[in-house]
Amino acid sequence: MCHLNFQEEIYIFHLKDTSPGMSHVAWPLISPVVEQIFDFPGLSPSTQNTMAVNSYRAVTQRPHICLQNSFHQILLAWGIKMTFGVPLLPFLFLLFSAPLAKGCPVLCSCWDRVVDCSGKHLFSVPLGLPLDIHNLTLAHNRLTSIPSGYLSCHMELRFLDLRNNSLSSLPDGLFLNLKKLVLLDLSHNNLTQVTAAMMQPAHSLVRINLSHNYHLTRIHSSTLRGMMQLQDLDLRFSGFSSLSYEVLEGLPSLISLQLSGNPWVCGCAMEPLLKWLRNSIKGCIIGSQEAECAAPPEVKGVPLMSLTEESFKACQFSLTLDDYLFIAFVGFVVSIASVATNFLLGITANCCHRWSKASEEEEI
Repeated sequence: MCHLNFQEEIYIFHLKDTSPGMSHVAWPLISPVVEQIFDFPGLSPSTQNTMAVNSYRAVTQRPHICLQNSFHQILLAWGIKMTFGVPLLPFLFLLFSAPLAKGCPVLCSCWDRVVDCSGKHLFSVPLGLPLDIHNLTLAHNRLTSIPSGYLSCHMELRFLDLRNNSLSSLPDGLFLNLKKLVLLDLSHNNLTQVTAAMMQPAHSLVRINLSHNYHLTRIHSSTLRGMMQLQDLDLRFSGFSSLSYEVLEGLPSLISLQLSGNPWVCGCAMEPLLKWLRNSIKGCIIGSQEAECAAPPEVKGVPLMSLTEESFKACQFSLTLDDYLFIAFVGFVVSIASVATNFLLGITANCCHRWSKASEEEEI
């Protein structure tokens, strides 16, 4: 593919800036198509411009259609169909044999289906990723968000490295089409929680690194559900004071769980998790031996895994918040019933007194 000349580049940027609804998601999909249009032989500039606009409309109207290596060819054919009003099928046979447009984003390095954009001080995700990449590294940048649908068409992606950025959350469904993703590194970010909508359906993941997210205090119980192949979960140096065992109970392949560096509160609420850990992954490599209790004061600094059933013996006789709420509710109901009973007794006594007095007056 030849390089675009100056006038063609000006037009592409004009198309990107002036077309209604242009998004960061649509542009990396349509830019290779526009380049192929300008390389298409025998087309006048006005026809090329019309085809580019129509191809762009095709991708914005169908943002979730990805047919692997045929995607750009289909969009190009669709632009031809909308421009000339001719059937789509003949152009598909012609264009399927054309090589998929492959390029490397600006500032990134690319080789053997690997795209490395690490340490480039990026404030936004790079555009124009090759569709067949296996490894994408965006580490050590200044990313604060990932556009929804950014990875929708990169179905061959195996490794995604997003560590050391400023991400506070991920868009729902980011991994929707990533059936082959095995490694996800989100360490050293600003995540506050990890929800099921953010992570599903990344069921092929083998390793997840969520360490060094100091504001991360919660993982929803259904977040990791269905990840039957997950072997390594790293939660070190985050903000966890507790963790529900329900987060882990659907992970039959789990052999490494990193828990150190968190402010664990080793109260009665911790007992179910420790009991599950002992019963469920006994004999496996557990990277949680260095985890220590941060509270209450009497067990501060005590290794988490050294706590036994004897450590929680007092919990059998202690009251939980639910217990206190139930007692308060019962007390409130009893007090209301007591007031109502006294009121009824007072009315009854008053009626009896009046009736007795009336009877005495009649006798007189």
